[in-house]
Amino acid sequence: STADDMVLDMEAQRLDIVFLDFPIGQSTLLDSEEAEYVVVGERISEPKEYFGEGFGIAFRQRDEALAEQFNEALAELQEDGTYDEIYARYFGEE
Repeated sequence: STADDMVLDMEAQRLDIVFLDFPIGQSTLLDSEEAEYVVVGERISEPKEYFGEGFGIAFRQRDEALAEQFNEALAELQEDGTYDEIYARYFGEE
């Protein structure tokens, strides 16, 4: 999905809230004359404190089967060591 898709999903009320990098949110949701969105809460300047290190992947609520398939495939990659090899290759040793 793109930022434009996110805006369309917000307008169609398929999303109630989004959490994203401030510059993207500002340019996508706040910097238009028709902006109907507000920032809730304070900006997080130390993400590791709140989220730890790592990566996150989100799926649409209706994509439960896809999320399950992804989780199963990820578990297999972790079990056989492939995940660690890929991580080391692209992000350095853990």
